Parts: sequence; structure tokens; C-alpha cells
Amino acid sequence: MWSAGVILFTMMCSYPPFWGESENEIYDKVRHQELQLAEADWTGRSSMCKQLVMQLLHKDPGHRLTVHEALAHPWVQMEGEVVLDLTARRDMQRTLARMRRFACYPLLKRVTLAVLAKGLPIALVTRELRIFRQLAASGREAIASEDLERAMSKHGLPGVDHALVDRLTSACDINKDKSVTSAELQAFLIPRQLYLDAPKLISVFETLDVDRDGYITLFDLDAIVSECGDPTYSESILRSGDVDEDGRISFADFLQCMCQGERDPF
Repeated sequence: MWSAGVILFTMMCSYPPFWGESENEIYDKVRHQELQLAEADWTGRSSMCKQLVMQLLHKDPGHRLTVHEALAHPWVQMEGEVVLDLTARRDMQRTLARMRRFACYPLLKRVTLAVLAKGLPIALVTRELRIFRQLAASGREAIASEDLERAMSKHGLPGVDHALVDRLTSACDINKDKSVTSAELQAFLIPRQLYLDAPKLISVFETLDVDRDGYITLFDLDAIVSECGDPTYSESILRSGDVDEDGRISFADFLQCMCQGERDPF
């Protein structure tokens, strides 16, 4: 974990945490010199990022983060305590990339992530809420395709066209109201660490298995997406996750579905 801390430190500020003209000098500094985060080099890095680096480079191994603790750290879980500003081209590109990836997921996976996102504590989605407020038109409770198209055009992103925007918006529109709600935005930004986790997957499968018969069936999906008003929607969700085509989704089918969808067809 010390090595991971050294690598992360170097990635953040372009030089190693301890330096000397010889190995002996470096080892001496590692043993005796306090770790310093020079303000000039760490400006713009979040407090969570700095905290993670300090905890990985703790001199006492007993107080240093373990692998599991590091993976559960808020900076890793949410990819940094970043105050995303969609007036910045890079952040708009990142958000668009997430939408494109989400659009590639099987429909069952997208619905599952939307269910998961609704249960996330506010502390874990502050970044997503900031993005939502910046994308949504003033006073609106959802992001329309024209809001996304306006943001993309503003930053001169390549490949902006109405058809692409409509496909992305439709793919992220889980409740089929022709817009993207705050919860749906959280669904496509949710980090893999928050859903590719055995206890979490078991829990959300049980949530989708409304009648508790050990399978996700058409009855269960009708109950989950009842507000959509489209009788064929549940059937489409079921087909996207029914690997063995037996008319129901087992937990094995569900796990396979949740690991799919990293390609980008657009």
C-alpha cells in the first residue's frame, strides 16, 4: 500500500514524495522526514485526495490503509471529491462519456443502477447533484435533450447532432418521461465500486425480486416500472437479462448482466 501511495502522490504532483541523490538518502528521508504536500503543487486537489495520499503513506504500517480500506475511501469510490464545473470542456466530456457508456448497458442493468441510485445517501451524490443543477434549465426538475445539446454545442464537442443527443437521453431515461431526472443522472455516474460488490448485488436483486421467489419475473418488473405506463417495457427489460431464455432472470443471469455493457456503439 506504501507503493500505491507513492504512485498516487507522483501522479498528483509529478514528483515523488521523498527524493535524494542516493538510495540511502531516500531511505533516510522515508524514515525520518515528515510527508509534505506543498501548497503550490497541490492546489486544486481535493481534501479527500490529500487525505487518501496521507493515509497510504503513513509511516506506521498499523495505521496505513489496507487494500479494502483504500478501495472504500470516498475519493476512490466517487473518483475524487471533484467540484465538477460543466463550464469546463473536460468535465462536460467526462459526463458525456459516462452517458455513452451507460447507453451501452443492457436495459436490466440500467434499471438496476437507477434503483441503486435512489438509495444512495446524499453525502455520496453531492457531485451528481451539482452536475444536474448545471445541466438542467433553470427551474426544471429534469434534463431535457435540448439542455444536453446546448451544453455540448457550447463546448464545441465533436459529433454533436440531434440524433445522438436523443439516443443518449432516451438510454438514460429509465422512467420513460422523455427527460433525465436527478436519480437517473446519478445512475449513469455511479462508480463501479458501488455496484460490483457482492452484498450490494444480492441486496438489489432481492429488491427487484418483489415476490421473493428467487427470480426476477415479469410480475416483479411490472411492479418496479409501473409508473412508465408502457406494457411492453417490462418485457424488454426481462429479455435483456434473461440469459437462458426461460422467461425469468435468475441470480446467475443477473450477475452476468451486471458485468456487461462496456462497448460504445455511437
